[in-house]
Amino acid sequence: MHESKTATPRSLKHLVVSGTKWTGAVTVIQSILQFGQLTILSRLLQPDDFGLLAMAMVVIGCAQSISDFGINNAVIQKQEISSDQFSSLYWFSIQIGALSALVVWLSSSFMVSYYSEPRLGRIIKIYAIYFLIIPLGRQFAVMLERSLTFDWLAKVEILSATVESIVAITLAFSGAGALSIVFGSLAGAITKTTFNFSLGLKRWGIRFHFRISDIREFLSFGMFLTMENILNTLINNIDNILIAKFLGAGPLGYYTLAYQLVSVPAMKMGKIIGRVLYPTLSRLQCRKEDFQKAYVKVIRANLTFLFPALAGMALVAKPLILVVCGSKWLPSVTCIEILCITGIVKSPGGQGVLVLLAKGRADISFYWKILWSIALCTSCFVGITVGGTIQAVAYSILVATIICDPGWHYLLIKLGKIDYIDLLKEVRGLFISTLLMVMTMIPIIMCFRTLSPVMMLALCTCVGIMVFGFSYRLLDAHRFNEIYSVIKG
Repeated sequence: MHESKTATPRSLKHLVVSGTKWTGAVTVIQSILQFGQLTILSRLLQPDDFGLLAMAMVVIGCAQSISDFGINNAVIQKQEISSDQFSSLYWFSIQIGALSALVVWLSSSFMVSYYSEPRLGRIIKIYAIYFLIIPLGRQFAVMLERSLTFDWLAKVEILSATVESIVAITLAFSGAGALSIVFGSLAGAITKTTFNFSLGLKRWGIRFHFRISDIREFLSFGMFLTMENILNTLINNIDNILIAKFLGAGPLGYYTLAYQLVSVPAMKMGKIIGRVLYPTLSRLQCRKEDFQKAYVKVIRANLTFLFPALAGMALVAKPLILVVCGSKWLPSVTCIEILCITGIVKSPGGQGVLVLLAKGRADISFYWKILWSIALCTSCFVGITVGGTIQAVAYSILVATIICDPGWHYLLIKLGKIDYIDLLKEVRGLFISTLLMVMTMIPIIMCFRTLSPVMMLALCTCVGIMVFGFSYRLLDAHRFNEIYSVIKG
């Protein structure tokens, strides 16, 4: 095997459009499944259950970073990979996965002691099995992503998400509590690994060959990325860590539900769009003009969904909670509103890290994360100690984002050579359309306060979609029709 990433501009454009279409489809379906699962589980489980899982995700997230070891992105970024390199990477991934499982298992005692939460131990120990399953199909999935085989990956993602939801909901009905979500994740991992392994085995096979010298260059690239991912996991969970330590599992559960509701349109979209953007940018890293066009095109597609979705969710947070989760989750409302605003602020630069990775500058991205972590930790610590509520923590994240984001965009301009004037032109119509949608929805919410939560949510959703769609088509018909043709096509 000696695989190269050369492709003609025309074929690459076709792959990008196809990849965006498939990832867009899988985003919508996964979001629906995740939203449905969250709706049912929020009524079957207690805030404490969600809080316990959020506590466990700190160590699980760090272990996932170690398990990957930055190799996924290194493989995608590399122009050519030999058969020996692929084989050595596969077996290295198996070894790191086993090490990650051991680390997770051993960390359970420390986590129980740190949070003074005995129920946490069993959750973490069972989750350790995840790291023995995923490595079996990981490298095959990476190779499929590298070759832009997004149709297969999308179908597998949808199937695994469906299995995960069915298992989690079934176990929750039987009274399994927080463990229902853990076993659901394991079922989804088994499904995904089985299918990726089966196709990968046919295409690339498995050789019993391992030599560390084959993958030394991948490890040097992945070292910075692994440290960055671990740091990123800790940063992303600093709010959970502080809330769990100072306030306990219950308040953390309210905060976690708010975060998950916001992450349905935001984090999921950004992650899957990145699966198209990163391999595409890696192919175009030496072609400046095409690099810029690809980045702007995908970011615009991302923001077309995120801007109106997050703005709309912030406005209908209360009826959304009452309809979807029930009145016991009302403490989550303010957090949803604040986190949506934070998501809007972060979304234009949310995929910027992929620009630096595609340029082979994982080190710069890592150093930036250190600066960001200092700012965020300081802000969150002040929020939890002075404010003492989950709402204060949410506000502290928004403040840190507003302060630090200009520096991140400056890095993208200087190192990533991204033309922000071009990007601003592309999203100008989106921003104005979202603003008009918000200005239309606010009077409706104020005038029809007496409507039931279901009616209010339905009215605001319909009006918001119509106003945004009509405004965007009027302000930027060309780009509206382009996106519509991709969705329809």
